[in-house]
Amino acid sequence: MKLIWRYAVATATVLISYTIWKLSMYLRVLTLDENHIKYDKQLIGLNFSTVLADWSNLDCREKEILLGKQMCRPECKPGYFSLDGFRECHPWLMCEEIREEVKQTGELVGSGAVKQVYLAEWKGYQIAYCNLTTASYKDDFHHGLEMIKSFQHSEFVVQLVGYCHSDDVMLLEYHPLKSFDNMNSILSQETFSHFNTVLLRFQLCIRYVEILNFLHTGPLGTYVMCDSNDLFKTLSQYLVTDDMSLVVADLDALPNVDHKSGITAKCGHRELIGRFVAPEQLWPYDDTDFNDDNMPGYDEKTDIWKIPDVVDFILGDIPGSDAVRFHLFKIHRKCKEVVAKLRPSTLDIIKEYKLTYSYFRNTRS
Repeated sequence: MKLIWRYAVATATVLISYTIWKLSMYLRVLTLDENHIKYDKQLIGLNFSTVLADWSNLDCREKEILLGKQMCRPECKPGYFSLDGFRECHPWLMCEEIREEVKQTGELVGSGAVKQVYLAEWKGYQIAYCNLTTASYKDDFHHGLEMIKSFQHSEFVVQLVGYCHSDDVMLLEYHPLKSFDNMNSILSQETFSHFNTVLLRFQLCIRYVEILNFLHTGPLGTYVMCDSNDLFKTLSQYLVTDDMSLVVADLDALPNVDHKSGITAKCGHRELIGRFVAPEQLWPYDDTDFNDDNMPGYDEKTDIWKIPDVVDFILGDIPGSDAVRFHLFKIHRKCKEVVAKLRPSTLDIIKEYKLTYSYFRNTRS
């Protein structure tokens, strides 16, 4: 009897100790910062490789536990914004609030022909402060602002924090990982090395095409991403979010096309060259010099032509990437059809990508 009693006590002690340890590990995950997640990625029974395979489907609470940072926030209607840790939405900041409450740090975090982007602070929150570079691009700047305002109902577009028309200023949510052209350097950091898998990169490919699909088929019409004349210019239009997703942030050059009305687009007034742009974006007349007035217009299929090159960059040179490329060969060959109307739609590509992703996810689980 004494032996049974001692065994029961010993067993209970082990179970209590294990429970306390498990709870401590759970609390440890909740307080992790991003520099320590690599040491704790298999705590509380989580298989991190499996989690990454479903990363894009996790909700913000699950990502908070895994990343050890606040990520959940209320969803806001147009005219309001929320940042990580907000309990309720706040109205967009207007001119007076921007002038009195927003402090620029002087740190330049991005620049282009149309606008410069500085890191700024508002009530302890970091935000991106965008102002007009030169007066000659004023129309482009305000077109980009209007596009961002119009698309605030979408998860695919950077969040607007405020604007001031008279000062040529707009405020956007700040994403510390910055633009998508930095992706390889981001994933090469030890902090984010556990994200550097073919499945996570493939999820970013899907997200990229989903953003294009929104621009091509959204409720406001069909739009063409014109700031995409080379690979890195294209990538720089997107920001990498803290939870390893993408949002489009630069909509200054976003012309509308309407197939029913015969309205086409032209990306700027200068001759485009190179293999990255679609064939229909090149000057078609060998016997005469370029003249913008005689340059034919085109449509959203120019974005389709560029998808294989962007995806090739995103997949990178890591184990499994060549196998994914092989499975995407047919759909990517269709994207490179010289005749634009023969290219697939973004929805066709997404369907093929998701089928391929499911195959690789299941074979690696």
